[in-house]
Amino acid sequence: MPASTYDVFLSHNSRDKPIVRQLKTRLEDQLGAGRVFYDESALQPGDIIPPQLDIAMRNSLSSIVCFGPHGDGPWHEEEMWVLLMKSVELSHRTDGKEDFRLIPVLLPGSDPEQLPLQFRTRLWVDFRNGVNDDEPTSLLISRLVRAIRGQPGEVGETILLADDNPYRGLSPFTEVDGDYAVFFGREHECG
Repeated sequence: MPASTYDVFLSHNSRDKPIVRQLKTRLEDQLGAGRVFYDESALQPGDIIPPQLDIAMRNSLSSIVCFGPHGDGPWHEEEMWVLLMKSVELSHRTDGKEDFRLIPVLLPGSDPEQLPLQFRTRLWVDFRNGVNDDEPTSLLISRLVRAIRGQPGEVGETILLADDNPYRGLSPFTEVDGDYAVFFGREHECG
């Protein structure tokens, strides 16, 4: 991996910086310093911003697009669409190289219904309860790091979804899931 390559590019509205900064710190604890592109720590005074962002997006193996309570800012929206195009272009590679992983992240105060449609169809990671130092958040961070690296989830891992998202990925349904409202079409046959 070239020195200029990042494991992940963090895209966010600048008004959400405090929580994104916490997320960046948690990710760097597991990925290593310099592996996460975060504009506040990667850009230097005097840098011309658009070309630096372009270089970082091109040289990132994945991206996290953070959605917070402030919606999209102009820079965030521009990054979002560039990253989405990169994801689409690289999603069906035939040369054996890894594809580009684009991961939506919900921040506290975000509303999944307000996500652009192209991001509502992707499995997101839900940090609406914050980026705390508790066990549930640590599990989410570990899961996010595996997604950044393109690694599968651990055996028996529960997929943590937003309350109303019926998509469970490849995790099997178990007895615990029996009360989910997403089960239908298997009514008892009379006869």
